[in-house]
Amino acid sequence: MPKLVNSSQLTVHRNATTVNRELKTVNCRRRRQGFTLIELLIVITIIGILASIILASYGSIQAKSRDLIRKTDLQTIKKALEAYKQDKLGLYYPRCDPVDNQCLLEGTTEPFTLLSPTYIQSVPKDPKNNYGYIYAPWNPTDPFGPECDNINTFCTSYLLVACFENINNPETTLVVGAFPCGSLVWSNQRARYDVTPN
Repeated sequence: MPKLVNSSQLTVHRNATTVNRELKTVNCRRRRQGFTLIELLIVITIIGILASIILASYGSIQAKSRDLIRKTDLQTIKKALEAYKQDKLGLYYPRCDPVDNQCLLEGTTEPFTLLSPTYIQSVPKDPKNNYGYIYAPWNPTDPFGPECDNINTFCTSYLLVACFENINNPETTLVVGAFPCGSLVWSNQRARYDVTPN
């Protein structure tokens, strides 16, 4: 609180001078010039902590959003595959060209050209890396093996695969070790989301 002094007792340049009989206030504190170094460090630390929390939660929200897009993409591809099968009298799904029977739904593979643009305008791809999802047709009753790599084999079933970024998603299967997701092989733990026919 400012100190009250009697102006008749106020000393200016060591000379006793009477200004008037009113009470004057004298502020004994010096005026500060900016912030101290410790105050600046505290503020910068608090801003850094808040920024890291916001960025972490924002990244998590983006990953969940991309997972939702992946789920929707696979359901869209599934509808196109079912429409394709209906046009083939309900007998079979498109087969794959590759020998390993896991083809990516890219623009150069047979399932892509068979589905687009008749059954789907464009086959969706992974929202993060723009790679195709894995499509693996098969026939569980084929005596020569379930793979549909033979031109005479009818593919009566399939598996669509996407990898989710959120490994805690209850709709996924946790896969440990290397597992292909699109054109990439993701290592460590990955959440695999599968879609099969009804």
